Amino acid sequence: MLIEEIQYILRICFLMRACRGLGVSKMHVTADRDRCIGAGLCVLTAPKIFEHDDEEGLVTVIDGDPGAEYHDAIRLARELCPSHAIQLSLVS
Repeated sequence: MLIEEIQYILRICFLMRACRGLGVSKMHVTADRDRCIGAGLCVLTAPKIFEHDDEEGLVTVIDGDPGAEYHDAIRLARELCPSHAIQLSLVS
């Protein structure tokens, strides 16, 4: 189990580093509330971008067009989302 967790973390790190070199200057973030299961990993990873609503406990995007300083955290939140509810559109 530990080896699988380490491999998962290394994959996330690789993806984050690979995306940094793409010259991505803008990112658009959306979340599919129908897929969201309310795990909260997105909110913990990028609290300035995601929140859970009080009624259903599902993800809400606070800032759909975040600044570059949030891109790494958003990519990580997308990777960690167990229901794959976070979508990104990258613009060069």
